[in-house]
Amino acid sequence: MIEKAPLRILFSTVGQWSDIGSDTWSMLLSNYDKSKVASLYLRAIKSKSPRCNRYFHIYEERIIKSILHPCIQTGEEYYYSPDDYQDSNENIELQKRERERYSKYSKKKTWIAMLAREILWKFGHWKSKEFNQFIDDFEPEVLVFPIESYIHLNRINKYIIKKKHPKVIGFFNDDNFTYKQSNKFGYKLHRFWLRHSVKWLVRHCDTVFAICPKMKRECDKEFGINSIVLSKPMVCNTEFIPYQPNAPIRLFYAGKLYINRDKTIISIAQAIKKINENGIKVVMDVYSGSSLAQETISEIECSPASRFRGEIPYSQVFDEMKKSDVLLFVEDLSEENLAARLSFSTKITDLFGSGKCTWAIGNSDLGAIEYIKEQNAGFVSTSENEIYDTLTQIVEHPELISEYAQKGFVCGHKYHDVVNLTRIFENSFRGDIK
Repeated sequence: MIEKAPLRILFSTVGQWSDIGSDTWSMLLSNYDKSKVASLYLRAIKSKSPRCNRYFHIYEERIIKSILHPCIQTGEEYYYSPDDYQDSNENIELQKRERERYSKYSKKKTWIAMLAREILWKFGHWKSKEFNQFIDDFEPEVLVFPIESYIHLNRINKYIIKKKHPKVIGFFNDDNFTYKQSNKFGYKLHRFWLRHSVKWLVRHCDTVFAICPKMKRECDKEFGINSIVLSKPMVCNTEFIPYQPNAPIRLFYAGKLYINRDKTIISIAQAIKKINENGIKVVMDVYSGSSLAQETISEIECSPASRFRGEIPYSQVFDEMKKSDVLLFVEDLSEENLAARLSFSTKITDLFGSGKCTWAIGNSDLGAIEYIKEQNAGFVSTSENEIYDTLTQIVEHPELISEYAQKGFVCGHKYHDVVNLTRIFENSFRGDIK
C-alpha cells in the first residue's frame, strides 16, 4: 500500500500555539510532518511549539496604527528553531504592552469594546504584501481554524478560502452563533454581525468539528449540518490505579478565576468551613495567576483549610494533581453569564487522564457540566446548596472518590483517546469522513 503524502496544512487562530505542545492542535499533530504545517495567528508573541516551525503573525497594535499609517508593516513571517531563536527588543516591548492591554480587556470586556475592536480591524491594513507573500508561498492545501467570536479572524479565513480554495475544516469550541448568552442590545448587534461571518464559513467548510455533544446538537440544528465531536485528546499509557484519599481529603484547583469562577471557589470555601466545624476533614488549595482583589482572596481563605496559592508553573500542575484526591472544575453557577454554555474546557481531559476524581461545579446549562453528569464521570454540583451536599457525601463516603476517579478515567479512554481522535482528524484532510 502506497502511503499518502502529507498535505500542507495552515492553521489560523487568534493566539499562538502552546510552547510545550499541550494544546489540542499540537497534540493532534504530534506525528505529522511539521515541515508541512504553518501557523497564522494574531498576537505579537512568538511561538516555540514543537509541532510547527513556520509562522506568520499579525500585530493588532500595528493594525490600529495602519488606519492612519497604511504603509506600516502589520505582520511578519518567521521560522522557529530551538537552536537559533531570538526576539528583538522592539517585539519584546510590543508583547509587554499587548499582555497589559489584554489583561485589562479581559476584566472589563464589554460589547461596545468588542464592536469598536471589529471596526478598527475592518479599516486596518491586515491584507499586507507580507501576508499575501506568505499565503502564496505556502500554498495551503488544507485550512483549519476555530470558528470564532472574532469577526476579524473569520474575515481573514474567508479571504484565504477565496484566494486559495483549500479544503476547509472549521471547529466550534464556543457558542459563537446563538443569541442565548445575553439580552443586551450591544451584544445582539455584535452577534448579528458575527453570525453573518459564521454562516458563510460553515457553508464553505468540508468538515465541521464540535467541541462537545451539546455543541454538536445545537450547531447541527442551527446550520443543518452533521458535525463531528472532537475534543482535546487524552494521553495516558497507564492503567487506572485505585487510591485511598488523604486525611484530610485534599481538593485542588488550578486555572483562571474570571467569569465568576472566583465566586464558585468562594462557595466551596464556605462549605469547607462549615463541614470542618468539628475537625479538619477536607482542605482546598487554589492556584491561579488571575489578579484578584485582596477582599476576594480573604473570602477564599475564610478558614485555614482553604488556601490561595497564586500562580503555578504548568510543569508543576500534574505533580500537584498526583498529591490531591479531588480535582475541581469550576464555572459560574448563576445564569448571568453563559459564555461557556457550549464550551468544553481542554482541562477536562487532563483531569480524566490524571486518574484522580473530578468534581464539576457550575450552571446546569453549561456543556461541560452537562457532559460530566451524563457520562457519570465525576461528582457534579449545580447550585450552592448542592456544593455542601456533595462535599458532605465526599467526606462521609470517601470510597466514592476512587470510584468516580475510575469512571472519569474510563470515560477519557473511551471518548478522548489520542489515537482515535488523531485518526478522525487526519481522515478529514482526505475527505474520508462524511
